[in-house]
Amino acid sequence: MAGSAYINYNSKDLLIAASDYASNRLMLESQQKDIMIFNINSEIEEYCKNHSEQEEELLKNLSLETTANLPEYRMLCGSLVGNALRMLASISQAKNILELGTYTGYSALHMVSAIPPEGQLITCEINKDSANFAEKYFNKSSHGHKIKLINDYANNLLDEYISNKNTSRPMFDMIFVDADKTNYPVYYEKSLQLLHSGGLIVFDNALWGGEVLEPLNPEAQAIDRLNSTIINDNRVTNVLLYIRDGINIVRKI
Repeated sequence: MAGSAYINYNSKDLLIAASDYASNRLMLESQQKDIMIFNINSEIEEYCKNHSEQEEELLKNLSLETTANLPEYRMLCGSLVGNALRMLASISQAKNILELGTYTGYSALHMVSAIPPEGQLITCEINKDSANFAEKYFNKSSHGHKIKLINDYANNLLDEYISNKNTSRPMFDMIFVDADKTNYPVYYEKSLQLLHSGGLIVFDNALWGGEVLEPLNPEAQAIDRLNSTIINDNRVTNVLLYIRDGINIVRKI
């Protein structure tokens, strides 16, 4: 037709175009799915909270006071992770627990409630303000006498315990790691030396907001390296769960 222009495509061109379209669409759908996974949890998380054991009054007050007064309140592990930690401590019949990173004491109070009267939870925190905040709530808890809070760096404490591990102090049944993320791989290797066979190490923030998918910053890179090390380590078995920001549960064989 006069004044009209036509472009002729052969079958090969059409196949390539269709393939590119399908590939791009799948990539877009995959990206959208990833975005949905890391944003859907507001409603799903609330549903899970409402259908899980509820916090005791002391923990509710701790959470509220932390949120109201501390700018880093998002460092709280949350009730779902807290409940998971308490259940893991209970199922494993842990008597001696080590926590790296106390913050305001929320996770420690969850775990310590599951250990027997003769048990002990040792927790370390380098920030003095956070440690003082936690100590206040430990003193209010009926389980507070089972908690020993140490104001020191996690690496220092681990090194001290490793150097003295042949003494009468018992090995740990469970270790919860929620300290500085760039040292996660180091904490893993050192923690294994202090753990009973059959004992658990639990790493919080094991997905780092989804950044482990494309780890560009030092924290995401360290966590991704840790997760890769664990899955290839024949000394342990593990499961990486999508609870809040991810928890990696590791059992020493």
